[in-house]
Amino acid sequence: MPSQLKLFSQSLSKKPYCSDNLEHGLIVRSLKNALEKRYIQQNQPNSKLWLVYDIDRPTSPDELTDDLNLPAPHIFVQNPKNQHAHAFYGLQVPIHFNESSSKAAIRFAGALDAGLTVKIDADASYSGLICKNPLNSHCFLAL
Repeated sequence: MPSQLKLFSQSLSKKPYCSDNLEHGLIVRSLKNALEKRYIQQNQPNSKLWLVYDIDRPTSPDELTDDLNLPAPHIFVQNPKNQHAHAFYGLQVPIHFNESSSKAAIRFAGALDAGLTVKIDADASYSGLICKNPLNSHCFLAL
């Protein structure tokens, strides 16, 4: 398993939201069962380690790095049927969201997230709660 996918799997919640079909809603399952689902909650409930961008058009990692001059995403998960994707950027230190969290860090992460959303032309309505599961190889292609 590549190191980025190993880090992803180690950072998941013990009971993440997940689903195989978003039209049927999300369910909370044990990590073992959630890993089998097509969609999974990528961040802990009160922190963010992964900035994920929902790209609702055919794209590739090369478009992000070569055409848009962005750093390569740490994980790139693409639906092979329509080439829509989720681009994952991992933070070295997670941003925490509680009463003692750094407000400056939260503002900085929010500004970074908004700027990348515009630059990538990602879905601005994407909530970021769940993502295409890069560990679910039979559903999506992870690069």
